[in-house]
Amino acid sequence: MIKAKDKLQEKVRLSFASRAKSKRPAFVPTIIFLTTEWLIVISLLSFSLFGILHHFPQPGLVTSTSIAAVVLLAVLSIFTVRYIGDFTANYQLELTDTEMILKSSEKQQKTRVDRMKFNDVAFVEYFSPSDNASFLFHGKDGRIISVPSWSLTGDPSAIEEFLKQKKLPIKKV
Repeated sequence: MIKAKDKLQEKVRLSFASRAKSKRPAFVPTIIFLTTEWLIVISLLSFSLFGILHHFPQPGLVTSTSIAAVVLLAVLSIFTVRYIGDFTANYQLELTDTEMILKSSEKQQKTRVDRMKFNDVAFVEYFSPSDNASFLFHGKDGRIISVPSWSLTGDPSAIEEFLKQKKLPIKKV
């Protein structure tokens, strides 16, 4: 007797999982960029602190440097948190005969499962640059599921071909 779970596994046509964090596109350049920017922010903050403590003769320069350092600190903090989240998230995409299933988990949080039946898909947007490639499944009800194919193993063109076989409208961006 075939169990319901086994039946589901039989229907999976394509399955992709996340790459290792350090193997994802743009990982090394992003780390180099973030390190450089954090060093710049630390330098600006040090210069500002030095100028404030030693009564630098040009208070306007110290003030503008302090403001720039605080603004850069805020922007860089948001940017860093976002990219750490992107690089630590794990995804698993399954395409069956009738639906797409995206399982995502970040760090120790619970796994989130997004499903959309192919009958409910209005169209799919495909962003193809390899460092940020993704598929956006637009549902007829207005729901959107983003599949970050840049982080998945395998070739995104296999996903595109599968969706074409299912006769889903694909808009390349």
